[in-house]
Amino acid sequence: MDSSKLIVAAFSPRAVSSGHGPSAALAHCGCSLTSKVLVSAAWAGRTAACERLLAEGCEVGVEAACAAAEAGHLRLCSLLWSKRCRDYTIGSEVEAHWRHSCGGPIYYRIKLEHWDVVRVAEAACFGGHAAVLQWLARDAGLYDEAARRDDEYSQQQIDAGLAAAAARGGHVSLLQRLLAKLAAPRDAYDSTWRRPLLSYVALGCALPVFRDLAAKWQQLEPPQPDAPMAARGDGFAILLHALGSGTPDWKEKVELVLARRPDILAAAMAEMDQPPPCMPCDPFKWAAAQPDFQQRLRFLVSDKGAKALPAAAVAAAGAGDGPALAQHLLVAALQAGNLAAAPHLHARGLAPVLPTAEQAAAAGGAAAETAAFGGAAGDAAGGLADAEWDKPMNEVGLDGRLRGRFSENQWDRRVHG
Repeated sequence: MDSSKLIVAAFSPRAVSSGHGPSAALAHCGCSLTSKVLVSAAWAGRTAACERLLAEGCEVGVEAACAAAEAGHLRLCSLLWSKRCRDYTIGSEVEAHWRHSCGGPIYYRIKLEHWDVVRVAEAACFGGHAAVLQWLARDAGLYDEAARRDDEYSQQQIDAGLAAAAARGGHVSLLQRLLAKLAAPRDAYDSTWRRPLLSYVALGCALPVFRDLAAKWQQLEPPQPDAPMAARGDGFAILLHALGSGTPDWKEKVELVLARRPDILAAAMAEMDQPPPCMPCDPFKWAAAQPDFQQRLRFLVSDKGAKALPAAAVAAAGAGDGPALAQHLLVAALQAGNLAAAPHLHARGLAPVLPTAEQAAAAGGAAAETAAFGGAAGDAAGGLADAEWDKPMNEVGLDGRLRGRFSENQWDRRVHG
């Protein structure tokens, strides 16, 4: 490695987080110190590296304190919180709007500082670090703004956000402590904190916790005719968060939601067919972040009867999941009667795994099923003559994966030996 690459490596987040950052490189390389480097060092708990970066003038954003809080490094969190940048200048027009809406320049600054400490507290809860949360409440003014205004509602909102963060992180003990601080809902559709919170429980907590709280809060019961529209959409959000859960029992959570609310899936599919703002922003965001995104979507589509969703393909593309994206493009093409989609996608390196026979039949009829799952080329439907169908199929060699005979792993072994 040449000297320039060595210097760059010394400034990389990985190098700093490992404690490897030569003083000479810091002093003489002339590179700019970005806040990302400090965030990486903070998350790894490298106090000496953080102090050196601070001495060299590294910009300190609230993200660095958040990283230390999430990892449970209390002393480092305290240091970075005290050194954070407090320049809340956003831009003339945007800042003017927020100054006006927040009640003047002084309250504008107080409000932004308040949001900062709440962000750090939520990071601590996501990491499950009650000691850091206690310090933020005692010494960093977590509840000061709400107390100054004698605003019980704001304090409840803070605690609800902290409980949601603890739920996302799967920290049940901390979650229960925070839930104990929240006021009981006024009625079955009280939206102060309970409605969005169960979605995060579905996302981060194990099935027994999710099941118990769902029963306690009665959020998987069919909505009554007089229920607010927001409450009617709760099941949809809970379903998508369960689908995106990082716990091993994600499938059981999805099964529980659909068993209690069989109407949710059809309603969700209809809603996602609508243009924004009817469709939630990034509805598959959490599922797309999982390494088995493709299998989860196949479970929802093949096992549960959901149709191919453009939103799922968008989420797959955003997550860099080519196979899942190809799968949904393929199903959408079958629904449109485009039977040449499989070889077309395969020839471009996307290599889709075909849907099940039942799914193909539902999407494009028996002819699509035959074409996709091993029927003779001359049997293909959709307006393609034998020769027209043979040409794209021959381009990719009529391989087993294209015709649904092998899994991806089986095909990879055949190709690569």
